[in-house]
Amino acid sequence: MPVQYSELVARDIVAMCQPLLKGGGWYIDPKTQKITPKQVGIDFNTPWVHVLRDTCRKCEDWQIIFQLTKIRPKRCYHCWKVVIRMSTIEDLFGLRDYMAFDIKHPCKCGWDNRPYTSGVYSGYFYCDTKESGLEILKKVRADLKPVFKAEYNISLKRGCTEMEIQHKDNWENTISDQLIEGMFIQHVHIPDKNYPQPDIVKLHVMRRWIENASRMGDQTVKKYNDGEMLSPVLKNYED
Repeated sequence: MPVQYSELVARDIVAMCQPLLKGGGWYIDPKTQKITPKQVGIDFNTPWVHVLRDTCRKCEDWQIIFQLTKIRPKRCYHCWKVVIRMSTIEDLFGLRDYMAFDIKHPCKCGWDNRPYTSGVYSGYFYCDTKESGLEILKKVRADLKPVFKAEYNISLKRGCTEMEIQHKDNWENTISDQLIEGMFIQHVHIPDKNYPQPDIVKLHVMRRWIENASRMGDQTVKKYNDGEMLSPVLKNYED
């Protein structure tokens, strides 16, 4: 039987990766024959402080597969998150301190600048099961009640927000999804990025937290700048 066009389309990993290849940051390695990034480095332009990384989670890899194919990778089916949303930079720093010293669980926190999420600041504790997520949820709710000084919300969610928007509550891992994910694993080389976030990057991120908070008029910035906002007080010529 001659090769079928539909089969070629379904297995065309190069077409699926066109956004990566055309962007110039990826190429087809002549030695490994795999689609490979040209350079691998630590992201410093991130809004997140990764307080404790989970070395088993490869979220950046799975996000690449999702962004290119819109399928939900199999490992994401086992991802549960305790989500904390806050309204002030003071409470964000309070959460960061809590994450660093009071609970040893994979987590991150930061300035959430995604247009499809609500709230300015957020934090995440990562869990592998709903049961462990509920345990962490109960503990975090009790522990953070005396820490936060402004409005906040704590909840349990499953998987990434981007994937939930795409798939709603459909968690069926189809044969087609498995085949596509298998092709990516076989033909795309995504280097391991689960290294600790350097302290110099964390410092840079926290500086930008304060700058963004000041720009948005968050008055709790004064706690971190000698009682003043970062923006200068300008003369009002109405006076």
